Amino acid sequence: MKKTITFFLLLVILLNMAACSEKTEKTSPLLVKSVTVYHVDYETGEWTEWEKTDLDYENSYPKTITTEYPDSDYRRVNTFEYTLEDGVPVAMTRYLDGALQYSAEYVKGRLSQVSYSYELAESTRYLTYIYANDDDYFTLVLHSSHVGDPADPSAAFYNTEEVDTISVTTKDGLLQTTVNRGLYTNWLDGEDRDWLRFNGTYTANYDSEGILSSTSCEYRDDQVPQNYLFEITMENGLVTEVVRKIKSADSDEAVLDAKIVFEYTDIQIDASRYSRMINAFIIEEGNTFYIYNWY
Repeated sequence: MKKTITFFLLLVILLNMAACSEKTEKTSPLLVKSVTVYHVDYETGEWTEWEKTDLDYENSYPKTITTEYPDSDYRRVNTFEYTLEDGVPVAMTRYLDGALQYSAEYVKGRLSQVSYSYELAESTRYLTYIYANDDDYFTLVLHSSHVGDPADPSAAFYNTEEVDTISVTTKDGLLQTTVNRGLYTNWLDGEDRDWLRFNGTYTANYDSEGILSSTSCEYRDDQVPQNYLFEITMENGLVTEVVRKIKSADSDEAVLDAKIVFEYTDIQIDASRYSRMINAFIIEEGNTFYIYNWY
C-alpha cells in the first residue's frame, strides 16, 4: 500500500514538473506576428476592424511591416535594411512604400540617432537619444528640424528644436513610470528663437510586466487633458488583447477608443524589448510624448 502511495505521489510531482516546464516555455516573450486594431462603431456599439499589421523578421529584427485597411485597397509597406554586429544593430534604413523614410544609428544595440529624408535636399530632421544608465530606456531626446517648402524652394526654412527630458523608474529591468518634460522653440530663418516649456507634464504608468496601464498629463493652463487607460488581457504570459480607453480629466467616464489584438511568432526576445514592443503598438508608435523603440 505504501509503495502504491509513494508511486502515486512521485507521479504527481513529475506531472507538476512537466506542467511547470511547459508553462515556462510558453511564457517566454515572443515577437508579434500580427496586430489587429479595432475601433468602436458608435451606432451599433460593436468593434469594427480598422487596420491589420503583419510583420516579417530576419535575425529577430523586422524585415517588412505591412498594414492593410479593410475599407481601402491601399497597403502601407515598411521595409528595413539592418547592419548587425554580434547579433545587434549598428545601422538601419527604413523605407515606406519603397521611398526612403529615415536612417538610424545604434550604440551598443540601442537607438542613438535617427535622420529623416525629405524631398527638398536641404531639409533635415534628426532625433538623438541619450541614455543615463546601462538599460534600454533613454532619458533625453534632442529634436532638430530644418524644413523647406518643396513647392517653393525660395521660401524661408521652418526650424524647430526640442529637448525632451524623461524621468525613468524601473524595477527588475522593466519600466514602472516615465515622466516627460521639456523645452521647444520654432522659428523661420532670419527670426529670433524663443524657448518655451512644454505646456504640461506627461506621465506614463506601467504594470509589473512593464506594460502601459495608464498615461496622464497635467497642463499649466485651463486645457483639459485626455488621459489613456489600458485594460490588458494575458494568456500564458503574453498580451493577447488590449482595450484602450480615453478619459478626460473633467469626466468620471472612460470612453472606448480601440481594441488591439496580438498574434505571435515563435521568435523569443527579452522581457524589456517585449514590453517596449507591446507599448509601441498600444499607444501608437509615433505618439509625441511616449515613444517606445523596440527595433
